[in-house]
Amino acid sequence: MPPKEDTGANRDVLVLAAFVFFGAFLLFSMEPMVGRLLVPAFGSAFHVWSTILMWFQGTLFLAYLYAHYAATTFRKLHPLLLLLPVFALPFAPPEASQEFTVNAMLFSLTRHFALPFFVLATTSVVAQKWLAQTSDADPYPLYAASNTGSLLALLIYSLGIEPFVGLARQSQGWAIAFGGYVALGIAAWWVSRPRDEREAVEREREHEDSGARTSTPTLGDYLYWSAVAAAPSALSLAVTNFMLLEVGNAPLAWIIPLSLYLITFIIAFSPKITVPSALRRLWPLFALASVAFTNNVSGLWPAAVQLVAFFVVAWVAHDELFRTRPNATHLTQFYLALSFGGWLGSAFVALIAPEIFARLHESHVALVVLAIAMAARYRPERALHQRDVRVIAFVTVAFFFLVIGLAAVKQKSSILARARSHYGIYVVEGIVKEDKGEVRRLVNGTTVHGVQMLATPETPLAYFHRHGPLGDVVTTLAPKNIGVIGLGIGAFAGYVEIDELLFYEIDPVVVDLARRHFRYLSLDGRPEIEVVVGDARREIAQEVASGARPYEMLVIDAFSGDAIPTHLVTREAIELYLARTEAGGPLLFHISNRYVDLKPVLAAAARDLDLVMVASASDRELVPDEVGSVWAVLARDEGTVAPLRARGWVSTPPRDRTWTDDYASILRALR
Repeated sequence: MPPKEDTGANRDVLVLAAFVFFGAFLLFSMEPMVGRLLVPAFGSAFHVWSTILMWFQGTLFLAYLYAHYAATTFRKLHPLLLLLPVFALPFAPPEASQEFTVNAMLFSLTRHFALPFFVLATTSVVAQKWLAQTSDADPYPLYAASNTGSLLALLIYSLGIEPFVGLARQSQGWAIAFGGYVALGIAAWWVSRPRDEREAVEREREHEDSGARTSTPTLGDYLYWSAVAAAPSALSLAVTNFMLLEVGNAPLAWIIPLSLYLITFIIAFSPKITVPSALRRLWPLFALASVAFTNNVSGLWPAAVQLVAFFVVAWVAHDELFRTRPNATHLTQFYLALSFGGWLGSAFVALIAPEIFARLHESHVALVVLAIAMAARYRPERALHQRDVRVIAFVTVAFFFLVIGLAAVKQKSSILARARSHYGIYVVEGIVKEDKGEVRRLVNGTTVHGVQMLATPETPLAYFHRHGPLGDVVTTLAPKNIGVIGLGIGAFAGYVEIDELLFYEIDPVVVDLARRHFRYLSLDGRPEIEVVVGDARREIAQEVASGARPYEMLVIDAFSGDAIPTHLVTREAIELYLARTEAGGPLLFHISNRYVDLKPVLAAAARDLDLVMVASASDRELVPDEVGSVWAVLARDEGTVAPLRARGWVSTPPRDRTWTDDYASILRALR
């Protein structure tokens, strides 16, 4: 039988571990929920998720700052801090933004979500500080418990909550769970209280972990920890951007990098798990693989290479942080350095990289920073063996020739322009064909957003060709006045039988590229085409309120490749579109997607709104530069879609509940 006091100490550690675990669970279930709440207000911007994570990292740093200065000084008042977020619950969707700006989004995040997140973010470090003051147990494994709770929350929310529960109920359930967190926090505060004031002071002086450094950290230590923490933070967002661009916005595209990031923290801060010595010495090879594939090849297997390389590099970096951690007396300073570095890395990707890079170079910068930091702390036991040097030399040469080969393949097309914004990374390619002259394409990631043949600039190509579903609609329904959500390169203007055409485009960079490098918007004999820059839902709502003349047809073609801006396919959005069209006017959706089948989603909306929905059959025989596509029409009566049924368009049964601003599950719409 263990001594009674040992049993009590173990109980106290378990209470603290439960407090840390549940706090992290709530924290990371809050993150994706907040992202969903922001979508109707800010849209599906390319860097919305990066900006959210950057804000979370910054708030985490402030929480760690509080833990450093107040965990002991204001210990008796901490239960009151735990109670403050109750006044901000349950969460409500923020008001619609006039436009997407980082400042507007940061203000909305701070106003609506800062207090609960700040309180939850203090949990891990405060609990570790309390444990260090009242026990001889190593407090650092509590950080592994924290990241375990974060990982489980991310997976459970994404796979078990979001697909089945609307945002209003999620927020209510989260508020109830926060009450349980407060109760755990008070219990942890009580069991970890020093039995007298001298006990905490004495332990602060004498506590030295057997596996941690005992010397007082220097400025160089703090800089080192911040740099090593910044690199994986930046890499996680950079890999997420790569996944979203190259693979598409399937639900796991952002879950996987963040999960790997958390897993590396869990295993690195678990004393029984260490990085294999080979990986610790050869991680630059994995970094080199990441650099080689970032901007040269596309698809699933390069994404897999990126994920493996990121996991190895992040594991090595986080293991290095654990190996160089100070004793528990200085743990709050250590976590301050880590959180500051994490915030710097995420801020670099979210704020700076889009302004200075036209390509995904932020991962390269992060790897260089990590390499310099690790080299500055060179230790003989980490030295490369001669065989390691030979392996690195061989693989470096191999990758060099691979990159050169990939670049040679790329030279088949001439890059006319590159541009980057908060919504995407764009490339304008010019391809000279002997029989057709120059063909230009606008590409975002792996998705071609438009093709134009300069010899016959009035001919719609790619998804918009006349032999496909769009040709069916223009021929049979003959709309003369239409609005189009999503500009691309303006290929709709090739349909000269349309008299009035207005585009809604959220990204001014796309408008600039379409006007400078393509000719659809300036075809001879066409009336001037209007382009409205801004979020389509907000613009259309304002037009409906002002009584603007209705369209004969409204086209929704705003899907950036396989990314789904869910706020444009909800019941509320469709009701707004119907208010902007004439009584018999149809809604046309472009729903081509490799991963998500939107036909049942639109069918569910049609069922709820008493509409008729038909989807296109396969394209007829295609010629070069024409791309197969899938379109769907929602109309108020059967007579509108009857001509399309005669051409093979068919109805689709709904498969799930209707998407709304409160509920939209991409996971349940996967093919």
